[in-house]
Amino acid sequence: MGSEEMYKSEHFQTHATGLFQMVDAVVALVKLGQTHKLAETLVDLGKRHHQFGVRAIHYPIVGKALIHTLKTALGEEYTSQVHQG
Repeated sequence: MGSEEMYKSEHFQTHATGLFQMVDAVVALVKLGQTHKLAETLVDLGKRHHQFGVRAIHYPIVGKALIHTLKTALGEEYTSQVHQG
């Protein structure tokens, strides 16, 4: 399957939607100062990803993709403060 086909797949679209919902939830918890709920949410997310076979070796490439996506989406709003966060 080519990348163009992958992006159109129902599975990819569902995962992408879930990812953005999770990012929104994490940002909301940070803004509310609810770090205990944030920690619980991220631990649960890690457990689920571990069950799917995600391992530590996968994180650097995902991190790079996330940073690239944020830079592209935010444009000039992607500041050094945003990057540090």
